Amino acid sequence: MHRSLDGKAIEPATERDVAAIISVLTANRHDGGLFQEPKSEVQSNVGDFLVARDLSRRVVACTALHRHTATCAEILGVAVLPELQGQGIGMRLVRECEQIAKAERIEQLWLATIKPTYFARLGYEKFSRWELPTRVLLRKLRQVFQQPLSRWLPALFGCHTFMKRRLGVTPHATLLKVVVGCFVSMYTDRLRQQRLAIPKQANEGSSKMRCRADHSGSRWSGLRAEPNAARPCG
Repeated sequence: MHRSLDGKAIEPATERDVAAIISVLTANRHDGGLFQEPKSEVQSNVGDFLVARDLSRRVVACTALHRHTATCAEILGVAVLPELQGQGIGMRLVRECEQIAKAERIEQLWLATIKPTYFARLGYEKFSRWELPTRVLLRKLRQVFQQPLSRWLPALFGCHTFMKRRLGVTPHATLLKVVVGCFVSMYTDRLRQQRLAIPKQANEGSSKMRCRADHSGSRWSGLRAEPNAARPCG
């Protein structure tokens, strides 16, 4: 659990929070960029949700971090009670999702929003929805058809901006990568030196053989031409 200076605690949601999460989402039903989740959807994915509580333990905000693949997850359902908006609660929920994602070795987060300027300030950048896996797009399509009919066309034809953020690896992972890189570099250099040494040794051997052959040939040719001549290679 993480408690901020204003008394708001951010923690994982439980089954007992399902009604409160739906209440927060419903309080923001006029937000065209926020999908309304049916109770069955919240219940089946309650483990994805984080909630912010006030000092009385009332749920005042929520979000969800849904993992699509081993390295990619979506932030969705960022909602704060209207009377508490503008206090940075939503931003703290997003940052908490990022910390969880880093701890779970997730490399990329993405979201769909009608507030791209806000999320750009948090380090997110635009990308094409068509970069997402087909099964992820189908899941989003199913969510669209769970919304009121008036929201179908805006959601399907450009109301939302898709944004992503690459997450840095942890310091331990960085250190491990450096160490492994050093060993690989040393091993590669050793192999290169060995490859260079083999032709050199072969050339030296060939030179010695040629020298011996030249000396031997000179000695025997000298003996045939001048029987009494001194040997050139003692």
